[in-house]
Amino acid sequence: MIVGLVLAVIYTQFLVKPTFKASGNIENIGGVSETIMPSITLVVTEQETLEKVVNKMNIPNASQAEEIEKIRSGINVGNYSATTLKINISYKSSSKDDAELVLNNIIDATIERFIELNPETEGRLRKQQTPILAENVGVSNVVIYIEFIFIGAIFGIVVGITGDLIKRRLLFETDLKEYDLPYNVIDLSLEKGDVIPQIETEEFLNGLLVLLDKLEGTVKEKKAEVIGIVNLGYETYDTFSALLAEQVAKIGFNVLVIDLDLEHPRLSDLYNLDAKRSVTNILTAGEIKPYKINENLDVLPSTSYMFPARFLKDERLNKLIRTQQTKYDYVFLNVPTIDYYAPLLFNFDLLDLLLINTSFEGTKIKTIDNYIGNVDYENRFKLFLNGIDSRTKRKVLPHPPHNKPEKVE
Repeated sequence: MIVGLVLAVIYTQFLVKPTFKASGNIENIGGVSETIMPSITLVVTEQETLEKVVNKMNIPNASQAEEIEKIRSGINVGNYSATTLKINISYKSSSKDDAELVLNNIIDATIERFIELNPETEGRLRKQQTPILAENVGVSNVVIYIEFIFIGAIFGIVVGITGDLIKRRLLFETDLKEYDLPYNVIDLSLEKGDVIPQIETEEFLNGLLVLLDKLEGTVKEKKAEVIGIVNLGYETYDTFSALLAEQVAKIGFNVLVIDLDLEHPRLSDLYNLDAKRSVTNILTAGEIKPYKINENLDVLPSTSYMFPARFLKDERLNKLIRTQQTKYDYVFLNVPTIDYYAPLLFNFDLLDLLLINTSFEGTKIKTIDNYIGNVDYENRFKLFLNGIDSRTKRKVLPHPPHNKPEKVE
């Protein structure tokens, strides 16, 4: 709509020219014969008549031919009316003053030329007695503005729909539901002015426990022991695997988190761990002992590694995960966001379930589509979507109490 408004201003101020129409009558006041009077309609546009017009307007000789053609193109002559004894002539111009001036001269020149051709009509014709005034007959600026704003709105809708199809972000719970996968939504119920970090709010911490219960409900045949976690949402949740593990550990479960994001390892920085004990050390040193964060939480960090995909295919990683699985209630794998890593983990039987974390307004639908689309169909039932709604909502003020009048005894 703003684009339309800008175009309307440009169009009305610089491109479109207004159109003014002046209209006047030649009146038969002396009983000019009806056989002669109609011929005046031809006289109006004759070359001799128009030459009189430009001479009356003091147009230089060099410009008269061009001006005559311009005047001729703007003239409109009506038929002579035997009832009103008038013939109407009108002229259009982009200038109000020009329209009035030219038409007055056209009528005067036409009467003069007609009398020259028909001397007996002298004194029997006259120009209308009221002043000739021009009116704006072009499209009004208001209409132009409305039309351009409407066109701008249509343009905005088209652009919006196109952008929606290409870049639309996760906005509604129904967006998750359309994937026909089990899902969960953590609504942080944030309000403007809240200062508590999102990952420390009560809604987030409680939501993690509800999420874990739903994950267990998804894996119906056995316990969900090895769970991959990938974050496709805001960077705030890049350590979502550790955040979930901490909450699970607080309620008494033994949890191990293994960082498999070999391109952007984060857990070593999160817990200030020595990178010497990295998951990639299994390639040279065999089994690695995880770091103990607290009584129920252990972490096995990673360091950058040049061939992440090859590492995920290594049998030693498979052995490490399955060995650790027997020692813990849960093993969480921090999975990279690159969409071809998840299929590798599934194909090499490293996951019981993959939790795909997303953010409302922070995750593009296309990103989810690509990530899920890379997972083989037979492994789709192992996927679980989680959406975190961290959008700030308007605070709803409570209604003031309604004081009922006291009952009069």
